[in-house]
Amino acid sequence: MDENKLQVIVVDDDPEIVDTISGMVELTEHDVISFTDPYRAIQHFIKKPSELVLTDLNMPHIDGFEMIKQMMNRRRTTSFILITGEKNSTTVFQARNLNVAELFFKPVSFDQLEPAIERVYQKKLYWIEKLKEVSRKTG
Repeated sequence: MDENKLQVIVVDDDPEIVDTISGMVELTEHDVISFTDPYRAIQHFIKKPSELVLTDLNMPHIDGFEMIKQMMNRRRTTSFILITGEKNSTTVFQARNLNVAELFFKPVSFDQLEPAIERVYQKKLYWIEKLKEVSRKTG
């Protein structure tokens, strides 16, 4: 695990949006892998969990909320950023109930996304430091 980078998964059924969002993540210098199929994203996550998942809400066969639930069942410490074109209170409440870290409405800009990614990264660094403190005290 590289402490200097987040492992990020980007999921959207639209390849152009995947490329755009992945490009934004790459600008933050974190590692990114992208999927247009949420099932493939879940399979990858099971084998190699990520610290951050950026996902669309409306996708064929499985929506972003269900994908998030399945991933959370595997790793509760992963942060999720939901990006959607659906502006309604139901979406906001469901995202809040799932403890989604951030909710953005399309189109999302780098100026919105970069600070959200940075907050997740700072959270990771905070917990790494806490683990080191515990290790020093017990070791």
